[in-house]
Amino acid sequence: MFKTVIKIAYYNLWRRKSRSIVVIIMIAFGLTMMMLTQGLYEGMTDQMIADGIRTGTGQILIDVKGHQKSKLFSEYIEEPAKIESVIKNNLNVTYFVGRLKSEGMVSSAKYSQGIRVLGTSVEKESEFINYRSEILEGKFNLDNEKKHVVIGKGLAEKLKVGVGKKIVINAATLDKSIVAGAYRVAGIIRTNNPEIDSATVIMDITNMQNLFKLKNGINEYSVIVKDEKIIQKTKKELAVSLDNITKQKMEVLTWQEVYPIYVMMENVMGYFIYISYFIVFFAVAIGLFNVFLISIFERVKEYGILMAIGTPFKQVKRMIYFESFLVGFIGYLIGSVIGGAACLYFHLKGLDLSSFAKGLNDYGMAAITYSNFKASYFVLGFSMVTITTYLSAVIPVWRLKKMNPVQAIRFN
Repeated sequence: MFKTVIKIAYYNLWRRKSRSIVVIIMIAFGLTMMMLTQGLYEGMTDQMIADGIRTGTGQILIDVKGHQKSKLFSEYIEEPAKIESVIKNNLNVTYFVGRLKSEGMVSSAKYSQGIRVLGTSVEKESEFINYRSEILEGKFNLDNEKKHVVIGKGLAEKLKVGVGKKIVINAATLDKSIVAGAYRVAGIIRTNNPEIDSATVIMDITNMQNLFKLKNGINEYSVIVKDEKIIQKTKKELAVSLDNITKQKMEVLTWQEVYPIYVMMENVMGYFIYISYFIVFFAVAIGLFNVFLISIFERVKEYGILMAIGTPFKQVKRMIYFESFLVGFIGYLIGSVIGGAACLYFHLKGLDLSSFAKGLNDYGMAAITYSNFKASYFVLGFSMVTITTYLSAVIPVWRLKKMNPVQAIRFN
């Protein structure tokens, strides 16, 4: 009997081919657009977070307690060797780098502005961030003797300087005296981190320590872990070890604690996707409801005859629901194939937004956005299509149930 129900439902579906095709196209188009939108938006968000983490604090940040709030140059780590030994001994640590940061002023012949001076090591940064891959002009060269520095594309445009040009950095040391130094631009980078690209000068950490009269000074350590799933465990292990080895009060923070805005972005994006799915498929459901209602009313007499000869309404209902599921499933297959293919394409090739690069960079977004491609997209799409097609048939089925077989046969 069940096979008969399926067969009847299938043939009913194609009695009005144009109507069924329109419904399938509605579902397929809605699903395609939502899968692509979800993939691109999630990819953009993940890429922004990844760029912020790798060019900023890393996945774990270690510094003197309170330094993240105050940002004071005077709050430096007094025993960096001990801190490094603790980090090295943690099995979940992949890379780490020590950095020295201070506020200052940079000037060229054309312009001057406040900046953050970042002292670091070329070797360590190459493992940690690999700035060389971000170089637009010149080289990522922080030669101490030649006083080379690297600056961001945005800052270079403001200062109107290029590779080989000189800039002057002014800053205050720990004893409040003002120091100044002339440096030559060795390279220009773009990292998609607005703070680095528009307001940071990167120099060798030894050079910066000499300029600021702070021997072996380091403000923070940025750490990349092997397995982010156990990042909280790694944080606790590092915190306990640091408490046992150093007299200073240290703090160990995960990137979620340093950048709560990124966590909020992820949550907001999740809500946005679900709300978008609801709006799109609510519109689809209205269209499906009208189609199913008309389709059922066209065949009321047939359903009345079936019930009159003893077919239980449960079987009739099952036939209608299967018909709605079948049209939804065909639409899902088409939509998921097209949407999945589009997500996969932009996942591999990326969406080139170079014409908007300047505006995007101001918000920490890359000029080329790569879509995410996840199995969860197909699961969510199937769930939404199934729910939508089922709910679209509920009222038409309910209207049919209210009729007895005689009324159904006489229905005009």
